Amino acid sequence: MRSRQTVWCLLFVIIASWFTYFQNYEYPNRFFWDENYNIASAQKYLNDTFYIGLHPPLGRLLMALGQHFISPDEPNNQYLDKYSASHFSEEITMKGYRVFPVLLGWLTAPLLFLIFLLLLKSPTQSMLLSFLFIFDNALVVHLRGAMLEGALLFFSMSTILLFILLVEKRDAKKLFPWFSLLFGITLACAIGVKVLACILVLLIPALLYKLYPNRRQSAQFLVLTAVGFFVTYLVIWQTHVLLTNTPYKDENDKANYYSASEQYRQIIDAGETSSPIGLFMAIRHSIRKVGFQQSAPALNLCKVSENGSPPILWPLGSHAIMYTSATVKDGVSQYLYLQANPVVWIIGLSGVLFSFAYVVSTLFFWQGRATGRVFYVSVFLVMYVGYMIAVSRIDRVMYLYHYFIPLVLSFILFGLSFAEIRSIGPTKLTQASKDIILMILALCIFISFQFYRPLTYFVPISDEALQRRAIFPLWELRCRGCERKRLWANPVNT
Repeated sequence: MRSRQTVWCLLFVIIASWFTYFQNYEYPNRFFWDENYNIASAQKYLNDTFYIGLHPPLGRLLMALGQHFISPDEPNNQYLDKYSASHFSEEITMKGYRVFPVLLGWLTAPLLFLIFLLLLKSPTQSMLLSFLFIFDNALVVHLRGAMLEGALLFFSMSTILLFILLVEKRDAKKLFPWFSLLFGITLACAIGVKVLACILVLLIPALLYKLYPNRRQSAQFLVLTAVGFFVTYLVIWQTHVLLTNTPYKDENDKANYYSASEQYRQIIDAGETSSPIGLFMAIRHSIRKVGFQQSAPALNLCKVSENGSPPILWPLGSHAIMYTSATVKDGVSQYLYLQANPVVWIIGLSGVLFSFAYVVSTLFFWQGRATGRVFYVSVFLVMYVGYMIAVSRIDRVMYLYHYFIPLVLSFILFGLSFAEIRSIGPTKLTQASKDIILMILALCIFISFQFYRPLTYFVPISDEALQRRAIFPLWELRCRGCERKRLWANPVNT
């Protein structure tokens, strides 16, 4: 009976997330936010053109692969001479470039369901908690574009799922080696999309703690994880250098080497980019590029066009970013807005606060009531705090979507801490009563998602209706042409 219930709940999650993420993902057929950078890079893979990117190559490789399969006959050489596409070509359809980011974003929902299922052992609660991911407006609007975060979250959640399987199945001698190898592969894929995924490395000492004092099993895990990681990571980069051999030359026959060193230029001109030294140089230049304080300005809250926000305000959804907009008629416009679902983000923040209180109380007051979940709560809480501290130390401007990894961690923390709540005042909570509470929360999430739906799917909305949705000043949600207001700074045109 439980297995049948699990299948039905998983099927619901897959179908519901398809409607929110995958359906009509090619609309609107225009660039928004970083799509102009990502598509310009993807076209270079399709035309064997050299470039050095700001991020590791896997995310943009997948975009190029999607375009190759979905729209093979479409012109794909409009931006070979540019780091960023300066205009949208009418010859382009976004379907191919977006297909893999959207596909992986969609499939992250069932991965999260499986994570909840392993941790909570309840298909119903796992399904209801999956609403946090399925119906968050900020996640949906961003992951429906040719962005890196769809792949980043998919491989990050895959790594976390395998971590839980390694903990829960550490006595399964046949499965443990495979899980260890897959853990290294998914970790390499996550870091191969964005270096922000390096926070997942904290899962390794956490697992070693669980394996102690079994040194043989710990060594097996480390060796297989290292093999999976380094082989996968090198394959990603080898694919990159094989597909970017030739520098673009302008009409004056001047080659674009980007910021390549003189030594690397000699390797490129000799056609040896796929050699071991060429591969090493490609990775080295990428790592240097990731020190991207020089490639983006610092956060300037006094600038009226500033879209960045300080990390300390991210858990509150600050601030919303107008990705693109279009005027329909006077007083009515269409928007793609990176706007948080307030119910989802409040629940996520409460999960972090509840988890902190649970860990502290377990350590100092309730040792006798501690359960196996305190380990998971501690691990994911350390990851959340560690990530936020790390990004807070970055000098360049950062944006709300950089919070997506800790946001999903906050969902997991809420599920874990909610499972540990045994009573509210004098009322004891049974599994049935917890299911009812989660049903009410899921309904609130869905209603809030529908309220902000026009900003997620480019649906026409009046200025008055948009302003009614600007219920929290820190979001800075505003209509086209409306004055920007901040509580902590005075924006001026610069």
